[in-house]
Amino acid sequence: MKSNTRINIYLLALASTLMIWMISCSSKHIKDIDLAETMIKTSPYTADSILASINDSSKLNKELLAKWCLLKCIISDSINTPMPQVSIIEETYDFYKAKKDWTQMVKSGFYLGLSYKESEDYDKAIDVFLFSLTKAKELKDYTLVGYIYSCIANIHELNKDIQNAEKDYEFAKNAFLQANNTKSYILALKNIARQKAYQNSLDEALNILHQGDSIARTLNDTSVFVSIYNTLGNIYCLMGDYEKA
Repeated sequence: MKSNTRINIYLLALASTLMIWMISCSSKHIKDIDLAETMIKTSPYTADSILASINDSSKLNKELLAKWCLLKCIISDSINTPMPQVSIIEETYDFYKAKKDWTQMVKSGFYLGLSYKESEDYDKAIDVFLFSLTKAKELKDYTLVGYIYSCIANIHELNKDIQNAEKDYEFAKNAFLQANNTKSYILALKNIARQKAYQNSLDEALNILHQGDSIARTLNDTSVFVSIYNTLGNIYCLMGDYEKA
């Protein structure tokens, strides 16, 4: 009898210790995730390191895991580091979808679609992108609408469906215009010009690129200039004008 009592006391003490340890770990993870969130724009590499240090998703509850995953996706996309596992992004997407938190669902849907696209699972990518696109339009998040249209267009382009690629890049361009996102608008023009070039409408492609170039001059962004001029060079090569290329 005394032996059983001792065992029960021992098990109770062990359970209490484990509970305290789990609460302590959870509290630390919450603080780390919140800290990383505040550093996304100012110190993305540091924020990424903080999130990467939380390397066991089983220690997080569903809500905390979803927040961790979405922050990791946002940072990874901005500094080109590995995304979370697709299964975790799927879980995050399903979590926000079940909660009807459309703002977060649209973001996680965008990154889930990107992950499917990277693994060349284009049908799954399109399905997720289209549902996320509908919700992004309802939210009037036109920058995200533009990004999603651009991704769908890129899948069409990879599948050599140039006409649908051009159509969706046009939709992306219009969305970026509504969002007043000048940089993305210029890059959408570049993408449209590339589709024109694929269809041998080289003069039209040049006109679109020159339009993008004139707008780009209002920005102080070297990456935009490089992207525009690389495409200009490629088109001049196609035209046989190697001096301008």
